[in-house]
Amino acid sequence: MEAKSSDTALFHKLIKKQRGQLGTCVNELNVGDQLYKTETEILDGWHKHFGRLAEQSENSLFDEKYRAQIESELLEIMDICKKDSTEIQPITETEVKCALKSLNTGKAADIFGVTAEHFIYASGALLTILVKLFNNILSNGNIPDIMKQGVLTPVFKKKGSSTDSKNYRGITVTPTITKLLECIIKQRIQPLLSKPKTHFNEALPKDPLQ
Repeated sequence: MEAKSSDTALFHKLIKKQRGQLGTCVNELNVGDQLYKTETEILDGWHKHFGRLAEQSENSLFDEKYRAQIESELLEIMDICKKDSTEIQPITETEVKCALKSLNTGKAADIFGVTAEHFIYASGALLTILVKLFNNILSNGNIPDIMKQGVLTPVFKKKGSSTDSKNYRGITVTPTITKLLECIIKQRIQPLLSKPKTHFNEALPKDPLQ
């Protein structure tokens, strides 16, 4: 998993290798106390397992104090964003072109059967449409649910039994158009995140009481 941040190519290579090794090995799946054996049953088992993981639930191991702190911070961030009068600059064709160049090629198709290559080779015809779509998303402050769907693949952690659903992590292939929007947003915030800490320190008064 460390390769995800240090070497993207290696990360995808390892995932592909694990998928190939385990593609035909899981003949039965244990989800909780229920055993799934046929191909259809196993698919249903995965659906239930990852569905439960996505649901909010009570757990005695949760740090309730920490969760309350995170929820409080989230509400504060949302409140700041609502009150912020700063006008969001519209996304330009140049930004979309730059984002298209940063997409990784040769990857699996998304849930709609679309790959990065589709956008790259059709960039001229789609450019105006993409700019309009992304700017509508920014102005409305809402990402359509269809752009949040993905293809989830269980990847074995190489620990414990391969028939136990708890020993898998999910790797999701998100829609290519969503990745494109993420690239544009990343291009915008990267300079702010990459600023040396001294820049922030210089903006603060030397006397904390001032």
